[in-house]
Amino acid sequence: MTIKWCIYYSDKSKYSYLDGRPEKAPVVGVQFIAQSSESNIWEALCNQDFYIWDTRDGVTKWYCADNAGRENYMREIGWRKVLIGSWIGDETYESISRQVSHDIQVGRKAGYAPWEWKPGNE
Repeated sequence: MTIKWCIYYSDKSKYSYLDGRPEKAPVVGVQFIAQSSESNIWEALCNQDFYIWDTRDGVTKWYCADNAGRENYMREIGWRKVLIGSWIGDETYESISRQVSHDIQVGRKAGYAPWEWKPGNE
């Protein structure tokens, strides 16, 4: 199954599976990565230092990594893709968070973290 994904950046741009392969994704300024699971439920990754494209338990998708996890990942054989998160102001972050929640490409999420904006809480 092909995982659908979309990366959201600090400048409010985005790059998705419709734009190209993971290895072509811009590296810096990542705020969110939204991706579908095998059951077509979307998850949003955010607030991380690094994001890596990897296969674990037979599932190839984006995963979060800290510095040690990134170092271990880079030592593995084969091509590697690492994206770098960045800190931005609260207003910009909230704006991107709302974009992720509303984006048709992302669809409906199964649940929300306590700090996330929820549709209907305007």
